[in-house]
Amino acid sequence: MSSRSIEQIDRHILTYLNSNPSSTPKDISKHRIRENIVRLRCQQLTQEHLLTEVTHGLYNITEKGIECIESDENLEEFRETLPNLDTDRITDFSELDPEDIKWRNKKYLISDDHRYDYGEFRPYLRTKRDISSVRNHRLSRVMKEFPTKEPLTQQCAHWVRAIVGLHFFPDANHRTAMSTLNILLALNGIDRFKWDDDKYGPNIFKSKITRKYIIDVRYDNLWSKDELYFLWHRYFLGKFYDIKDYDHHSPDHSRLNDIIDRL
Repeated sequence: MSSRSIEQIDRHILTYLNSNPSSTPKDISKHRIRENIVRLRCQQLTQEHLLTEVTHGLYNITEKGIECIESDENLEEFRETLPNLDTDRITDFSELDPEDIKWRNKKYLISDDHRYDYGEFRPYLRTKRDISSVRNHRLSRVMKEFPTKEPLTQQCAHWVRAIVGLHFFPDANHRTAMSTLNILLALNGIDRFKWDDDKYGPNIFKSKITRKYIIDVRYDNLWSKDELYFLWHRYFLGKFYDIKDYDHHSPDHSRLNDIIDRL
């Protein structure tokens, strides 16, 4: 995380966009602030209607954003006048740490009730060491930079995409993502859900194919809304709101279908 405060970064973004045409996080960062931090803050400022995303990854300031930087109030005071967009949201990670996430994955390795595929040539003890040796700072970064102002279903999709896409563990990344997500929901006062249902299996299959052959999840695109994100977003919309058919922002499945046909 940059040594600058969040308010300084937000003010830099708003001031830059007030003086420049529509820009990307890379344009705004100018190598002075980490691009991924700028991207995350742009997404949150968009949720607050201070920015607008004119197309994917290209932002512009709104009238509300101009009013914000021209106000005599500091950003925190100005934010207090903004409407609360959501009631249920994941904002608190204080009771979940990297060792908890690794412990959850290791439980799938040692449980007789769960299959853990660590490969024919990867011994059990080495697999156990590989789980323990996942760098804590890599898991911490996902939690530190998590988009806390996105709507709940989008947050859930982001969490699964991040854990699955970065593929921290030899196996059970999807199960680890889902079980830790339920922990986060409970810690934030939100009802947990049963994820091992009839829709979970097909989603897992599509998710694995998408991650392996189509999407490249990296820290610099960690909160992108791509095919993998939308696959899980539709799943969580059904979970939380019982929406059977949801076509909004439905991605083009042609690449996924071509890959499946070749398997």
